[in-house]
Amino acid sequence: MDSINALRSQYSSEYESYLKNNIKIVHQIQDESGFYKNDVNLLSLYSVNKNHIPQAIEIAFNPSVESYKTVFNELLKSYEDRLKSITSNYQMHFRNSQKIGDYTVEIVATSNIPYKKDETQNIPVIFTIRSKDFKNIYPKYINEDNALRIEFDGKKINFVNKTDNFIQIKSISVYYNAEISNFNLGDKAIELPPQASTKDPLLIDIYTTAEIKKMANYANAIKGIAVTQNLSFGFAIKYRLIEQNIDKTLYKQNKYNLYDVLTGTYRVDENQQKVIGEQETQKSSSKESRNVNIQHKKYK
Repeated sequence: MDSINALRSQYSSEYESYLKNNIKIVHQIQDESGFYKNDVNLLSLYSVNKNHIPQAIEIAFNPSVESYKTVFNELLKSYEDRLKSITSNYQMHFRNSQKIGDYTVEIVATSNIPYKKDETQNIPVIFTIRSKDFKNIYPKYINEDNALRIEFDGKKINFVNKTDNFIQIKSISVYYNAEISNFNLGDKAIELPPQASTKDPLLIDIYTTAEIKKMANYANAIKGIAVTQNLSFGFAIKYRLIEQNIDKTLYKQNKYNLYDVLTGTYRVDENQQKVIGEQETQKSSSKESRNVNIQHKKYK
């Protein structure tokens, strides 16, 4: 049995050593989405696995010595043939298309890597980023008149009372493309003291309908399409100057390029009250690809 165990140990050692030292995984990333930021671990989407090497089976013999040797040699040869077959390749496990983070990724690679003694192999793995999902997308927004200022950072609404009198916020309407969500505060109207701002910023989700929440999610977004689409967004605020007992409306909708909003490559010019985005000066989309040589270091 010592010779059988030695044989197994030899094949197992060479098999594992070859995977670590002679198989080089070459990664290529092709960004078809236009949104990839190298912010997910693509290497976790596949693995290179060794085949299981079985233990030799102990057999008790009680024949003559010569007969024992013959049977043992036959068993040894049969076991070595099996070891050769088992260690002749490695299995690469992956799914052709899968999600990681917000990205949809397709993988092209071989599923079988042969064992080639003393030969180094470069094994290509191609990741193609097809699209990206975006959730809860609301553009930044600023608007003001002589009395009231509204600031929105994409998540929270903040009001600033610019006067020396009390202001009462009576309703908040959110405009998202063709959808309007009107939220009447009723007896929970927000009262702002003179020259004060909202104590606790208001979350946008409270003031939007289910339809707007749905519209604020963009599944399988691609830059080439996003750069051609626009998004209109804004607020209408009904407020009262308490001392004057006058109701007023602060209202404006802005037009945004969708790609600029998804990537945050825009700003709201406070002086001109307009949205300035990357797409005002750049209208073309591009495909980005990078080749990276990385030695695979996940062994199973």
